[in-house]
Amino acid sequence: MLTAAAALVFLVGGTWRVPRALADRQKRPLCLALLLFGAGAVFDTSPIFGDFDRAVGVTNLSDFLAHALGLIGVYFLMTALDGLVASRSDEAGPTSGRWSTFSLPIAVAASAVLFFVTPMPVETASFTAYYGARATIVAFWSISVAFPVLCLVRLARTIAAHWSSRSPMLRYGLRVASLGVTLGFAYAGLKLAELVEAGRGHDLAAQVHTLDRVLLGLGLLLIAAGLALPSLAGLRHSYELRRSLRKLDWIWTKFCIEAHAAPVITFGSPEVLLLRRVVEVRDAQAVLWSQLSAEDVEQVRMSLRSRFGVEPPGSEVEAAALAVALRRELDGATPAAAGAPAPPALAAAVSGGLDLAAEVRDLTRLSAGVRRALA
Repeated sequence: MLTAAAALVFLVGGTWRVPRALADRQKRPLCLALLLFGAGAVFDTSPIFGDFDRAVGVTNLSDFLAHALGLIGVYFLMTALDGLVASRSDEAGPTSGRWSTFSLPIAVAASAVLFFVTPMPVETASFTAYYGARATIVAFWSISVAFPVLCLVRLARTIAAHWSSRSPMLRYGLRVASLGVTLGFAYAGLKLAELVEAGRGHDLAAQVHTLDRVLLGLGLLLIAAGLALPSLAGLRHSYELRRSLRKLDWIWTKFCIEAHAAPVITFGSPEVLLLRRVVEVRDAQAVLWSQLSAEDVEQVRMSLRSRFGVEPPGSEVEAAALAVALRRELDGATPAAAGAPAPPALAAAVSGGLDLAAEVRDLTRLSAGVRRALA
């Protein structure tokens, strides 16, 4: 049950990342690692491994496949960390190195040779305990432990070098990954103890089966989660961009689409679209305001003062005056003679640099004011 749960978590996590991996090469290694770990866990799940081995006619083949998929998954984890560190940090420091590119196929090939030259007439769920006393299986598991341990050492060095990275999300992600690396070392130590006891004829693997699975599954999950954590910053940024676009949707539609007060561009990335929305709304605002006379603005001010009994704030006057100009434009009325001075917010927006966050806040307030005036 524990192995099946781990397989489900890895497969769901990997599948969820597939669309992003297809769009961004940097996200592919982590996606592949999760899918490989999930597939490896499936081959280690009862009764799947027994049914599979009987179907293909090779005893204990699922153990080898889980082993090989795990080795390849660890390699892709290292690749994911290298890409993450390179993209999120300007600081110098070691990465996982290129040695694994050459050592991985050697480790997998050597494991395959050792596995297939070993006579294994009995299908067993306790592969280590049943065959662990044989020299070829000891060598097989030694590779299964040695390659990941070397990878963990390289991962640990990279994490240590960037432990205090200036990027907060990278820093937090690496610290989560470090917990997984620690559990990985504990798993390696436990697996070595299982091999030693198997050589002595003791079935330690069966006694610590649950602990074995917990250390392996949780360690890999923490490393993967730590590497995925920085991508949450990108998801949050994407969410904020789309949220800002939704905030500007009403005023952009009224000013630019319905009133045709400014030309628009409707394609591009969210970053480009948000910038364009702000510029287009400001352009349309300037056009609509230019159609107001000083008398129009004064009349609006007096109307608001009469309604509320106090001098209205400038933002309310601006919104109500723009509502007048918008209504005229939508009704096809002749614009009044221009002459009204531009409000301070509009003058600052069209003459100064663009602060998108501040612009979105200001235009959101303006949108709410215009909607109230039109209601």
